[in-house]
Amino acid sequence: MTSKVKNLINKNYTYIGLDYGTKKIGIAVGQIITMDARPLKVIHKNKGDLMEQLYMVINEWNPNVIILGYPYANKKNNFMREVDNFYMNLMNKYKGQIDVVKFNEELSTEEGLLISKQLRQENMIKKNKKNVDDIAATLILLSWFRENMVV
Repeated sequence: MTSKVKNLINKNYTYIGLDYGTKKIGIAVGQIITMDARPLKVIHKNKGDLMEQLYMVINEWNPNVIILGYPYANKKNNFMREVDNFYMNLMNKYKGQIDVVKFNEELSTEEGLLISKQLRQENMIKKNKKNVDDIAATLILLSWFRENMVV
């Protein structure tokens, strides 16, 4: 674990996880003290000012750290450049207030789809719930917790 990561780990911190997609952004909230995270909200990119909606959620939850799911690949593509721009917007907006960290989101959406399907089958979420982005954001946050905790 790097010293930068050590500075991000605090049992009293609140963490926000973000799954940035082509049409939606999934948001989750969690804490290390409980090693738990939960889906919070999905923001649709075509409904109003995306960043303003996101800032409202961030201001409401007042996180110490934002974990942004990042699509690592061998070669940059247009979507990765879009995520990079989004990351830079967050960094500039919250510089000195909230740490923003990129984290490998590999398979988070696919895993979110499987979990969502299982929860629908068990009647734990509505049958018509189509958003998996908030579940993917939860998985990103939980994965970051697991990867960076010394047990």
